Amino acid sequence: MKAAAELVFIPLPGIGHLVPTVEMAKQLVGRDHRLSITFLIMKIPLDKSKVSSSTQSLLLTAAEDRLKFVYLPQQEAALAELLSKNPRNFLSEFVNVNKQHVRDHVKKMMISTELTDSSRLAGFVVDMFCTPMMAVAAEFGLPTYAFVTSGCAFLGLMFHLETLNQYHNQDVTELKDSDAELEVPVFVNAVPAKVLPSMVLSEEEGSTFFMEISKRLRETEGIMVNTFEELESYAVKCLAKDDKVPPLQVREIAQALEQSGHRFLWPLRQPPPKGKFAIPGEYQEDLSQVLPEGFLERTTKIGKVIGWAQQAAVQSHKSVGCFVSHYGWNSTLESLWCRVPMATWPIYAEQQMNAFQLVRELGLAVEIKLDYRKDVETAKVNLVTANEIENGIRKLMENKDKSSEGIKQKVKEMSEKSKTAIEEGGSSYNYIERFFEVVMTNVHSP
Repeated sequence: MKAAAELVFIPLPGIGHLVPTVEMAKQLVGRDHRLSITFLIMKIPLDKSKVSSSTQSLLLTAAEDRLKFVYLPQQEAALAELLSKNPRNFLSEFVNVNKQHVRDHVKKMMISTELTDSSRLAGFVVDMFCTPMMAVAAEFGLPTYAFVTSGCAFLGLMFHLETLNQYHNQDVTELKDSDAELEVPVFVNAVPAKVLPSMVLSEEEGSTFFMEISKRLRETEGIMVNTFEELESYAVKCLAKDDKVPPLQVREIAQALEQSGHRFLWPLRQPPPKGKFAIPGEYQEDLSQVLPEGFLERTTKIGKVIGWAQQAAVQSHKSVGCFVSHYGWNSTLESLWCRVPMATWPIYAEQQMNAFQLVRELGLAVEIKLDYRKDVETAKVNLVTANEIENGIRKLMENKDKSSEGIKQKVKEMSEKSKTAIEEGGSSYNYIERFFEVVMTNVHSP
């Protein structure tokens, strides 16, 4: 039976990564006959050891109709030169050099699919060290999943260290040769700095590469980990809980507000638990726990972070210059009434359509992320970056182009029309009058 979907696996060719990845692939194709998998194997340059021969033996043993292996061509001389010049940076360069080979082969696969009606590509599955290949998958409109050959606790450690580095300005490399211990959410006990991976503590490119891997892993569609829940129950539960994962979107918003330099009022509320449709609650803990370190102190003179606010009252204030809105219809009407130009950030329900209408159809708003979408059941979202948010704010606050001026003028004109509509003789006034007449016409005398 012909498989209906095909995955492209891109493992790191080292035996410690390739073996568990092949075993995982065998589990997948053995579980469902509708799936096939093609491995794209990157060649390690100048490898004349027994590792290559043993790897080939493994692949031949694993090979079957729905599990294929393709060796990519390699420019051994160029990579050998890179290895001799900068061995610390070799791994990232090795993956980047192979991008074009992957691109070329996937293009052939796509053409073959169209010509022969074979199984359709469903996405990439990349080794944690091969996350730069996500860019290639995106070129073909394919999702990327990651396979982590280490354990769940190590994955949680990666995320934690990246959070310390990016949002708390802590230089992890300073822990080298230190007796310090870290409180890491996925571990019950404090983790001695001396047991951290040497790559993390490297003052050269190693630490940067490690942090970049962690960042990219967060951007994948999903992560498979080579472990089982009973072994790492504490780590698995910690990663699964929303309150154990840094609220990254909150930090992107904070960064955008701080970088813009404009005065702000930010009603920040805690999202409901995953899988539940509920009203967001107030943060019970110190807000500094979810915001970048020092954010509240640095922005104390230009902004205020609060809980729930009466939106209409805020927008009625003359100092409000723009409103970043999720684009519920009530918020849209309130903004227009108050002459407040809007930057669109829809979340769910009909909000994307509302945003499209106001941005593209009517020219009454600017876009932050028109197709942003949150799945209520899984709480899965795509991160909106600080730069995207900042750009939307600046377009409305700094009058840098004619389009923003045009939007502000249109909003002003529409605001006047909204007020006229409810006055006697206005469109809304007349429609209400007609409804009242219909109702009264149908009233029967006793």
